Amino acid sequence: MTPMRVFDALYGQIKFSDEIASLARTPAIQRLRKVRLSNIDSFDNPGISEISRYEHVLGACYLTSQAPPANAWMSRERTLLQAAALLHDCGIAPYGHIVEEGMAYVG
Repeated sequence: MTPMRVFDALYGQIKFSDEIASLARTPAIQRLRKVRLSNIDSFDNPGISEISRYEHVLGACYLTSQAPPANAWMSRERTLLQAAALLHDCGIAPYGHIVEEGMAYVG
């Protein structure tokens, strides 16, 4: 399998390893393409309403790859950190945190 390359609006062209690319191609991550990062349109931040959770987790994953110098992180730990960043929104409810708060309120 070839490494995954994507263009990120904030970070430009980014590349992920085979392990991370395999994880990013799973249904759990791919469903985030259809989930908006913010379910409330904002007059203060209008650009945020078009960002998907998928784009968000890819950016978070990329940022973890830029964390401390390579000699401070063994390869396995860096891959685990990137996987955690990629997976951090997989359990998001269909309408985001608003539904989670509503469910907590009623029950």
